[in-house]
Amino acid sequence: MVTRVDTLVLGLAVLAACGGAAADPEVGGDTTAGTTTTGAASRETTGDDDPAGSSSTAAVDATSSGEASTGDVPDGPCMGIELEDDACEILRAMRWTPELPPAHGNAVADDETAAELGFALFFDARLSSNNQVRCATCHEPDFGFGDGKPVSMGVGTVARNAPSALDVAHVRWQFWDGRADSLWSQALAPIEHPDEMASTRLAVAHRIFDDYAGRYEAVFGPLPPLGDLGRFPATGAPGWVAYDGMDPADRHAVDEVFVNVGKSLEAYMRRLVTGPAPFDRFLDGELDAISPAAMRGAAVFFAAGCPSCHAGPQLADGAFHNLGMPDDDDASAQGRALGIERLLAAEFNAASEWFDGEPPTDFPPTVGAADLGAFRTPTLRNLAVTGPYGHTGAYANLSAIVQFHLDGGGEPIVGERDALLQPHELELDAQDDLLAFLGSLRGGEPPLPWGEWPM
Repeated sequence: MVTRVDTLVLGLAVLAACGGAAADPEVGGDTTAGTTTTGAASRETTGDDDPAGSSSTAAVDATSSGEASTGDVPDGPCMGIELEDDACEILRAMRWTPELPPAHGNAVADDETAAELGFALFFDARLSSNNQVRCATCHEPDFGFGDGKPVSMGVGTVARNAPSALDVAHVRWQFWDGRADSLWSQALAPIEHPDEMASTRLAVAHRIFDDYAGRYEAVFGPLPPLGDLGRFPATGAPGWVAYDGMDPADRHAVDEVFVNVGKSLEAYMRRLVTGPAPFDRFLDGELDAISPAAMRGAAVFFAAGCPSCHAGPQLADGAFHNLGMPDDDDASAQGRALGIERLLAAEFNAASEWFDGEPPTDFPPTVGAADLGAFRTPTLRNLAVTGPYGHTGAYANLSAIVQFHLDGGGEPIVGERDALLQPHELELDAQDDLLAFLGSLRGGEPPLPWGEWPM
């Protein structure tokens, strides 16, 4: 059974690493719509073979609410926290903000009707080839919009761990390796991936025509005449004879429907916002919103240098770091380096005709030496509802992922381990306080109806 000590060390693992993994949005190679150098405490049950152990979530929740607090109330200069002025400014800048960043290349990203269509499609298993796999298979509401598995299973088994879709609108580069530059293009990848939903854009277009025509046309205008099977075969995608043999204008029309499905899915996922956490209420002046232990843990967080990678409202730098995590897949292990290569070759990237507006100034990215073997830093928010840990889900329990970070990471398969990850020690009391701070970063559930299965 996972012990209290296991849960305490989680905070150390999460923070000592500064560049990690929270589950990446790539269903079918990585699912979602990220890892982090740190990982997250997943939902727990009792039992010796449970990856996390029920005690850990209970400890996080109780400590963050003050119910399990021990020790003196801090009396430091930064709202009671022992921080210098410059660190206090960084702390205050961690406050959650309700403003979402602009969507990339999606003119309907904030359209309510598009979101309603995406909501239905996210939970529709008929978008898969076997009518059994849906977006929610790997991103279930009951699992913090992840799946709680080391690696995800769709029609087949994918190589990477599924990241949570909570607050995914804040993620600049999607997937563990950042190979999608928009949330809508990320959402399309699992649909045609042979190990995820294993469907085709023609099959999806026909599903829209048969079951969602009214809702689709309310947002995007008239559908092509998909009832004409002579022009629009029942299934097919690039590389299929049925699709490649179509008239170019008809192929273009199918591509447009497929792209709009992705844009509807993004409109829905932008609503999976968890909202402010107890820590944010503390920053607003509600000083008893977090426990004294969590206040002390905030000072530990800074003393360990964690804000170098985990700062700002999402407590993530949006960068990629090589921690030397294990990976049995040579291509997957390339991380961001191969991710950029794949992004630049992608059909639906910011250089494509399907990207609404001008490409962003950070496109195209270029590959640097540090990108080899590097994976995206995840947010530290909502740690209690994401996991397992690592981009391959290799760390099934807290003891394992903690030891990995305490050891200063692993031996990289490729590239060089990030110098930010160093062996680190904390006294048990400091670990406890750090865990309390991390627990105070857990926000609420996404607003209804978006945060539940459709009625």
